[in-house]
Amino acid sequence: MSVKIDELFDAALAGAGEENFRKLYDALKAMENPAEQRDLLGMLFESWPDDDDTPISEEQANFTVNTLELKCGDSAVFRKAMNRAVRRLLPPYLNKPGLLRTIGINDANVSLHESVRRFRNLLNINANTLVFLRSAKRWGAVRNVDALAGTVAFVPAGSSASSSLPVTTLLGDGVLFMLSPDSQKLADPVRRRPRSGAEFRSIAASRAFAALDDDLMREVAQATMIPAVFNDEEFEKWWQSSGEASGAAGCVAAGGRGSWNARSLQEMKMLMDGENEKCGAVPEHIEGYRKFFVRLRTASIVQEAKDFAAVLAELWDRVPHDLLGEVLAPLAEKCPFLPVKPAEAKLDDLCLYGELNVKTLSKMFSSIRLFTGDEYLASLGVRLPLKAISVLAEVIDRKTFFAAMRSCPANADVFMFIWRNRAKSTQELLGLISIVNVVKVLNQSRLPKEWMVAVRELKNTLMDKADFQEYLLDAAGRDSHKITEGVKGALVLNSGELQSLMVKFARQDKNLQEHLASGVGSRMMQEAAEADKDAKPKEQEPLYSSVASIRHLKEELDNIINVEQPKNREALKTARAHGDFRENSEFDAAKERRNFLTRRRNELERILMQVQAINLASVVIGDHAPIGCTVTLEYANGTTDVHHLLGAWDGNPDKHYLSYKTRLGEAIFRHKLGETLDLPDGSRAVLSKIEPLTPEIVAELDA
Repeated sequence: MSVKIDELFDAALAGAGEENFRKLYDALKAMENPAEQRDLLGMLFESWPDDDDTPISEEQANFTVNTLELKCGDSAVFRKAMNRAVRRLLPPYLNKPGLLRTIGINDANVSLHESVRRFRNLLNINANTLVFLRSAKRWGAVRNVDALAGTVAFVPAGSSASSSLPVTTLLGDGVLFMLSPDSQKLADPVRRRPRSGAEFRSIAASRAFAALDDDLMREVAQATMIPAVFNDEEFEKWWQSSGEASGAAGCVAAGGRGSWNARSLQEMKMLMDGENEKCGAVPEHIEGYRKFFVRLRTASIVQEAKDFAAVLAELWDRVPHDLLGEVLAPLAEKCPFLPVKPAEAKLDDLCLYGELNVKTLSKMFSSIRLFTGDEYLASLGVRLPLKAISVLAEVIDRKTFFAAMRSCPANADVFMFIWRNRAKSTQELLGLISIVNVVKVLNQSRLPKEWMVAVRELKNTLMDKADFQEYLLDAAGRDSHKITEGVKGALVLNSGELQSLMVKFARQDKNLQEHLASGVGSRMMQEAAEADKDAKPKEQEPLYSSVASIRHLKEELDNIINVEQPKNREALKTARAHGDFRENSEFDAAKERRNFLTRRRNELERILMQVQAINLASVVIGDHAPIGCTVTLEYANGTTDVHHLLGAWDGNPDKHYLSYKTRLGEAIFRHKLGETLDLPDGSRAVLSKIEPLTPEIVAELDA
């Protein structure tokens, strides 16, 4: 080894190439005691230029810091090298005497290894840093950095109030980590405890800004876990654990409960986060889970839907798959987002699938498949947002899924899935995508936001993708009349967009170009322009709302003008005098606040110029649904929904207050008693009752 080290030092002395430094660093790191090479290392540092006019290279600076982090010794030469490396690597806004002093390079009471740790922290600190303060034995987060004052805003864990903390204290006393979901396990051991000491060390090592030795990791862990989670004996057992225990062993902390004995979905999710991943594989655990799902009520699933999804995903990893189907079987008819007849389900009940991440969706679908089967999931899948469709296609049989797509109503999510996967799709599936169907889908613009993602993507694909435009031309048999008639029906396109699209189509088809030049194109543009003109007055039609809602809008506007905007102007003045280690975050935040307040003020002023108060007490109930009535919708399966149809800004889902300007409100407003309504989620219902509002509602909104 010594011969090889000598050769590597010689190569580094001969040329300051990055490769030479990397090989030497790797060799030193592999040594049991790198300090044995301190003389050669000192010789290398002294060989570099020693004047301010000739700074060391970035490669030399990085090598210096990385090597001294290995505890290669401490000397005046090493400290001088460290000082030059820090000045070379720190960006200008950090390269200030006050901040350099906090690193402690020239302080004999601060070890050189500690100086390296402080430098790493200083280089990485920002407004989303997780901190453990060693002296106070508590966790918190940095929310703002003031480079001018040399302080940070520190928010202790479990508190919303911040306090000013000197950067010197933060670097000297703090252990700093990148703020992330896994690093929060370190700071929140009661709710999200790492499953083993090995996991704690792994997270700490990967998320720390500076390298942590075993002693420092243990210090942080002990201060965090004792006595909040463990006593001394329990901590020692946990700290030595690797997370490989099976069965019930190691699953539950002393005096705790297992997730299979949970009383709610939220508690089950919380307990699972702190358990060994192999918990759940023994018979008593499996039976505990099964009984839990037998007891579970629909209302609990609705209220804790995301916890429910996370639990299903976790059980996929814990419970043997040949038993998991039986465990979950009681859920078959309890979940609103697992409707008995997916084709008749309301889209609002399926929004959860658009809110979950891909990993959770995949495991959740895999679990659901065990007690529902591919055919059911395929029929459900064609009603889901695009992200969920893409995940589900990897879980169930594709032939079954494709069969469901062929028979489902046209929708943007299915179309975009087919187009994205056209290499694997059948010609029959691709045949669903035609100019007529695409226009039909784009005209369905009032959908829940999870479904609007695919609508926007489909529109962008139609407008911008030449291969998609060429496919539509081919699908129409290059029939110019069919193309122009299909595009004319696109209510979602304004005249400018229509003209742009037809130009792009014409570039790819000479016959279409001639067809448009014959006068068809000019007539299309004229009709589109007239349609745009006719649409404008509708935007200015009066809006109606209750006296109470209009008063709240006026109060909000008054607060913005007289309180919030003056306060924001002062914040902008103050923020200009402050800086941030990476950016002037206070100033940026103040500007964002100013922009928000301006937009909101303009919006409120526009609304108040347009809105008219409606006196709900004077509403007369007839055979059509007016603003200010209670309506009952009756579905084919016998279920009913009751809504109070109110003004534009009166909506409140918790009270069943429905604004007449929402998608559902517009589907009901002015329709006749007994009429069958087409609702925004694709379902149909009969308007079975139109009744007066209760006196309590009238009194609340007329006040």
